[in-house]
Amino acid sequence: MIHEGVDDIPVYETWLSRLGFNLTYEAIHGSGKQQLLEFHSLLQSNSDPLAKNVYFFVDRDFDEKVSLHSAIYELPCYSIENALVCPDAVQSLLRDEFRCSGSIAERAMVVHKFLEVRDNFRKHAESINFRIFVAVKLGLKIESKPELGTDFVRVLLSETKSLNIDPCQLVKLDAEPTAPVMGSLKANFDSLPAEIKSRGKYELDMFRKWLRILAEDRKNRTPSLFSETGKVAGEPATAPMRRYASACKIPSGLSDFVAGIKMTA
Repeated sequence: MIHEGVDDIPVYETWLSRLGFNLTYEAIHGSGKQQLLEFHSLLQSNSDPLAKNVYFFVDRDFDEKVSLHSAIYELPCYSIENALVCPDAVQSLLRDEFRCSGSIAERAMVVHKFLEVRDNFRKHAESINFRIFVAVKLGLKIESKPELGTDFVRVLLSETKSLNIDPCQLVKLDAEPTAPVMGSLKANFDSLPAEIKSRGKYELDMFRKWLRILAEDRKNRTPSLFSETGKVAGEPATAPMRRYASACKIPSGLSDFVAGIKMTA
């Protein structure tokens, strides 16, 4: 099994284990989606016997949807991080690390607040994500872009606030499209589901920052989101991605894809 990057391996390992197909496999990583798709095409064009037992796992990104193929699984969200930044992960962390087992109403309230913060963040990040989308669709070179969501948004316990930096300065392109072209692309961008038009690395950065603030609130003598002060086990904000993957919903289509692998193994 070949993944886009090294961080994807433990996440998929967790998901595949949860599916219970008991596959025997070796996971390796490449250097991004394009490399994996080119390698797949090479195997197919050469009728390489290795192709029978090689499977590829790629992100959705802003590219065109990958043509259906029994050897390629494409996530239904922008990237693997989007799948991890979810209410189920928050619920699990609250029960375990935040010691809120049994506090059903309190957990529900915190999860609701998380969803508000995430949606608020997505709105602030939209102009940044749109410029990246434009670059991909027009084949423009991105000369620079933010590495983290917190490069352009301030994360707070109950909301996020834009740092009010010009998107054109944050995402610099080697050429600026005309207004009509931008307008046409904006309509396409707006039609995308939220989990596809939001860059996952930005969301995960926001999520880790928010979890850090949430942990501080939990330990505060007068917490805002919790009924009383409490202990927090470990560092939820810096937990490995497989910890979040153990709690989030398994992405759609993955079970059927792996079942197909099992049938041909």
